[in-house]
Amino acid sequence: MRLFVLVCLFCCVLTASADSRFRHLTVENGLPSNTTDLIFRDSRGFVWIGTNAGLVRFDGSRTRTYLTELAGKSINAIHEDQSGNLWIGTGGGLFRYTYTRDRFTLIQLPAGLTGLTAGWIAPFYIDNQQQLWFFYPAKWAVFTLNIRTLRVLYRSPGTELTDRLIPYPQQPFQPLKVIYSRSDQGGIVKRSIRNGQVLQPELFFNPSSVKRPAPVFSFSYWLVPENDSIVWAGGDAGLIRLNTANAQFRQFRPALSPTGTINHLTAFGDHQLAVSSSGSGLLLFNTKTRRFYARFSVQRANQLSIAGDNVNRTFVDSAGLIFCSLNNGRGVSYTSLQPTPFRQVYGQLQAANLHLPDETVSAVCQAGATGLLLGTPYGLVSVAQTGHPAKRLNRLPGITSLVPVDKFFVLAGTSHGLFLAHTQTGQPTPLPFPGHFPADQVFAIVQTGPGSWWINTYYGAFSLTLHPDRSFSWQPIDFADIPGAAVVNTAAYVDPEQRTMFVLSEYGNLIYTFRRTDAGRWKRVAKQRIDLLGQQITSVPNAADSLNLACGQGIFRFHKQTLQGKLYRTAHPLNGILTSDRHTWYLSTNGLYQGNGQGHLVRYFTGADGIRPGNYIPAAAMQETGKRWFFGSPAGLFAYHPAIKPTTATGHPQLTRMSIADQADAGQMAAILTGNGITLTPGQEDFLLDWVIPDPIAPASHTFRYRLDGYDKSWQQTGNPATIRYTNLPAGDFLLLVEARSASGQLQATRRIPVQVTVAFTKTRWYRALLVFLLLFTVSLIAWLRIRIWRDEQAKAELARLQTETELRALRAQINPHFVFNCMNTIDAYILTDRNRQASRFLQRFSKLIRLTLENSESRLVALSQEIRLLDLYIGLEAERFNNLFRYRILVSPELNERPYQIPPLLVQPFVENAILHGLRHLPDPSTGELTITIRLAGETMHVCIQDNGIGREASARLNAQRPEAFRSMGMHVTAGRIAVYQQLYRQAIRVETTDCAPGTRVDLWLPALLPS
Repeated sequence: MRLFVLVCLFCCVLTASADSRFRHLTVENGLPSNTTDLIFRDSRGFVWIGTNAGLVRFDGSRTRTYLTELAGKSINAIHEDQSGNLWIGTGGGLFRYTYTRDRFTLIQLPAGLTGLTAGWIAPFYIDNQQQLWFFYPAKWAVFTLNIRTLRVLYRSPGTELTDRLIPYPQQPFQPLKVIYSRSDQGGIVKRSIRNGQVLQPELFFNPSSVKRPAPVFSFSYWLVPENDSIVWAGGDAGLIRLNTANAQFRQFRPALSPTGTINHLTAFGDHQLAVSSSGSGLLLFNTKTRRFYARFSVQRANQLSIAGDNVNRTFVDSAGLIFCSLNNGRGVSYTSLQPTPFRQVYGQLQAANLHLPDETVSAVCQAGATGLLLGTPYGLVSVAQTGHPAKRLNRLPGITSLVPVDKFFVLAGTSHGLFLAHTQTGQPTPLPFPGHFPADQVFAIVQTGPGSWWINTYYGAFSLTLHPDRSFSWQPIDFADIPGAAVVNTAAYVDPEQRTMFVLSEYGNLIYTFRRTDAGRWKRVAKQRIDLLGQQITSVPNAADSLNLACGQGIFRFHKQTLQGKLYRTAHPLNGILTSDRHTWYLSTNGLYQGNGQGHLVRYFTGADGIRPGNYIPAAAMQETGKRWFFGSPAGLFAYHPAIKPTTATGHPQLTRMSIADQADAGQMAAILTGNGITLTPGQEDFLLDWVIPDPIAPASHTFRYRLDGYDKSWQQTGNPATIRYTNLPAGDFLLLVEARSASGQLQATRRIPVQVTVAFTKTRWYRALLVFLLLFTVSLIAWLRIRIWRDEQAKAELARLQTETELRALRAQINPHFVFNCMNTIDAYILTDRNRQASRFLQRFSKLIRLTLENSESRLVALSQEIRLLDLYIGLEAERFNNLFRYRILVSPELNERPYQIPPLLVQPFVENAILHGLRHLPDPSTGELTITIRLAGETMHVCIQDNGIGREASARLNAQRPEAFRSMGMHVTAGRIAVYQQLYRQAIRVETTDCAPGTRVDLWLPALLPS
């Protein structure tokens, strides 16, 4: 089905449709030279173009030429490995391009390997073993390069080969099966590969070996393998399908140009070939149906066609983008081959064929089952809904609106009055306005009922009735409170059920309500002034009592009875709003949008969708009955096919440049691309980042916004590409947020980049504070004695604090030997019982515990998360030491994770140790032991609960009485001393309660909830 849609699209191209509108790259767009050869698009979306003046990188908006890195070196091949690095074969050796550092590196190949030196290198494949296969013409041999170790291996001689080697399969990172090449003797060479070994060559179309007439190739043909036995070849003899299994072949000549010479072949999609030719342009061939089905060539000097008929090379990516390198100095032409939801029905080519100055469409209506009538500034045009053929019916100037009367006639509003025009011949019949009103511009025509219409003109509004005999009658509408006849009505809406009409007058910005009498005349019943310049009034889906007014500020939704409403602002001025069962369309001065009916634009259509930006108006838009929409603009008429979903050609946001203090910094750029941040040292308080979303078709449809958290108060908006620059940043840690969005506001990607700024001391607040302090000290010499006394008191207080901390550190140090003693016994037991693996694993975990214990012992307070990690390690070791005789849980309430709470180190551990050694250890059934540690926040207090289901304190005391004194724990004694010191240090109570449970024991510990000062 997908292939059928694609073929249908190309058939439209054959009949001069403008769906595939080519864009062109030349020196005027940034190429260093119009002489191009190789084209390649990498996985990031960048297009690489080899020219005779250097290698060019194109992102859809800008070009960058690498003149110094590869100067004077012809580019013959580019391949991308799985890490995103590019391997480039040139006339001066093999280069590797690293994107994270934006750097080219010449690969130093070993000179001792069969005389291999830097010269012409032709890489042609990267296999599943990360081996880069390349041909070295100076030695006529095939080699492989391990792209990780850069080790070179000799694979095969290639005396019969040329520099253009074609692999099968053509998709990279698979085992290489076959190498095809043109032969220096005029035929085709096939070398099969088995187990990494290159087999003997097979020759086809060799003049000395063929027994029947065979196609004679020149030296310039190209090959594309279909599988390991079928290969397609192109050259002077046209296109040939060769079956290497039986040497059978079939020759195909392009039907559109029998004398064309094929320069290059490219496979894409399913069974598709892009055929580059000399004299025939670009041809498309289906290898399954074996037919040429499309041709792109120079039709005329405009943007709809390819820039030249002599196509050198073609590249097609997975998104359907096709790039053509053109001979004769014409640069590069490219377009998208994907079907798009919009297709141009009437455009520049049709207008030119009708000898019209441009393709502007100002009005549209349906004519018959399959026809359309278009109003243009130059007359009435009929066109089929497929776009062909187009016919100019009359020369009515400045048509502004078209409304069908029946299948034979339409009402045509123009800049010179109202006409009744025949749908087949276009013969216009003028309908003069009543009385003294001159024939002048008609703004809008609104049908108010069968055979009756409301006509808005520059001089007022009229009700027109057409009778069956084609006679007509008028009713001028009286706007009695407006002086003169200058009403300038631009919008009207008829509610047929209520026999009510709402009219907007630009004069005074008034909304009028008219009601139709039984006699068929319109009578004004209400009016309301609004401060809006409106364009169109429409109904609101699922809201029978409201109407929408499209205006310069957005959408004004008002109530039918009160005429009061609310303004929904939009990004662009609106010309109109159209609704259907599935879509709400917003017609703006900047293009075409889809929305949700509330003024929120959810999708903006761009060139990638097959439509061009422009000024879209309601008179030039219509819908077939329950079918397609048609939209007219100065760019022509477009039909909307909602079932077609194009494959995006958009890449992800890419960083293309990084500079600090106006100096490029490849190291910082690499740090950003590898997930690290930006570090600015003193003297580097500013940085610049260039971002781009690679999109060759519609680069302007993307936008960026960014914000430096901790510095910016709001988001900064910018286009694509985007330049982000910050200068004179203060010292601190920031977070740069970069968001890429589509034109409709849909988020495409987000980047989060930490930024650390360290400024010179002379620019800090501390330096300024020091200057102020020195000035005050100089002026206040008379107060030196008082300051000295204050300092002495502060010194004494500091000495007391240090003494307290010294005592606390000494108490913490008493705990460490206790841990070491218990755990060493376990390790000793493992070793004595020959459980070396358990001893090793236990020792590793024990070392982590020792490291955390030593680190924490140097701090008065540690993070709660770090203390929980230590407890988890300790309990895990104890559980293993006692053969997993108990289960344990550590429960932390969520509010403790919201802020960086701190806790004295190793304060909870002794209570946990008691629960294990004196409660759970002596359980008669080891499988029933449970230990639960709960930590929660209670106001300004942290509550820690340690509960076990052990034998209880009374039973434990009886057991401990039978043990020697030397084996009794000192943990609780040390902990009591620590609690006393902490209470003195923080002036807050630390409370401990022990409760006997049935079974087990519960210890409740209340600590102050401390945060970093």
